Amino acid sequence: MPWFNYRPRGNRRIISSKNGKHRISGRGISLEGLERRDLLSFSAHVNFQPEGKAAPSGYMADTGQLFADRGNSLQYGWNAQNPFVADRWTSADDLHDTNAAMQWQGNYTWELTVPNGTYNVNITAGDSNSWNDLQKINAENVTVVSGTTTSENRWVNGTASVTVTDGKLTISSPSALSRNTIDYIDVTSADGGTVTPPPVVNPPVTQPPVDPPPVVQPPVVQPPVTQPPTGALSAKINFQPAGLPAVSGYVADNGKVYGDRGNGLTF
Repeated sequence: MPWFNYRPRGNRRIISSKNGKHRISGRGISLEGLERRDLLSFSAHVNFQPEGKAAPSGYMADTGQLFADRGNSLQYGWNAQNPFVADRWTSADDLHDTNAAMQWQGNYTWELTVPNGTYNVNITAGDSNSWNDLQKINAENVTVVSGTTTSENRWVNGTASVTVTDGKLTISSPSALSRNTIDYIDVTSADGGTVTPPPVVNPPVTQPPVDPPPVVQPPVVQPPVTQPPTGALSAKINFQPAGLPAVSGYVADNGKVYGDRGNGLTF
């Protein structure tokens, strides 16, 4: 909610006010208005776990996917697809039983979109199936977790205050000697901190598709009707052996080579 701060200045006394203006007289103070500020609160609680498993109460699930909008009002994820997200099925609760390896077959960083400001970051790291592993995890280049797991205590927890100036909280592994396995993270605005919301990026305006011009069909041209010439030829030919009289109205063809048959026809 908006609030205004007033700074005392001088030794003056306010004796009356009219139409929003103060008349000053004698010894007292004047009130000088400072800039408007918005106090915004942000928090995110994320558990690292395999896909398809219900998240612990109060937490959102991260399943090793690339950074993206998760559809749960948060944007978070990895710089590359994380191939090793596990559920150990050994400890008392899923916050400690599930994890994501940050340095297995690669070096993975995780990011969360946040308003610029100062945050308290709490991280638990470790693997219930392993021990004697150095866990050293940074948030915005500030060490949050630093310790080596043991057979009696297979998790290391840490909290640090960090400041975000680029709109993303970055979780990384500063040491090549560590075997970081992150279990869960809690991010909350520092008490009394003032955070500035990131700028709103409007999606690009999508223009409707332009309909193609109608296809113009060419006119259908009918071929001219050809009338047969006057006195057109007609011939009726019957194919038959030589020596037989031709069928009435027909001329006989006896299988001879093409030639003039002496009857006005050549065939």
